[in-house]
Amino acid sequence: MKNESRIREQLCKVLNVKSEKANFNHLTDIIKTSVDFKINLGGINFLIEVDSNNVAKIIFGQYLLLNKAKDLPQKPFLIIIHCYDGYNIERTNKHLDYAKEVYGCFIPYMAFAEKEWINNTVNKSKDDLEKYLISLANK
Repeated sequence: MKNESRIREQLCKVLNVKSEKANFNHLTDIIKTSVDFKINLGGINFLIEVDSNNVAKIIFGQYLLLNKAKDLPQKPFLIIIHCYDGYNIERTNKHLDYAKEVYGCFIPYMAFAEKEWINNTVNKSKDDLEKYLISLANK
């Protein structure tokens, strides 16, 4: 939880926005999913998941469920930030690319190791951070 809070607070402070937990309740009557928080910038709904474990299969399952949510916001873009020391981002990319290929998942995504995320986002101005995030979704 501390990784999630730290990353959320840093983003919200620089962007001067409020974030909220993103719950998706319309899969079935009993199956629901969520991401740690979401931020809307430039009409893009950034769904941000901060992962503190070394388990790509959990992100894979979450990604499958997100792609089936009936209450998914318009223009979603999933950002996964792995805070597990030494995590190999290619594991996540391989799992989620497989989900796209085999299960027809459509939500664009990008996965980062925490150090890469920090290098790309910390010490940016509000405008530069917004441009950076929007550029990720437009790749």
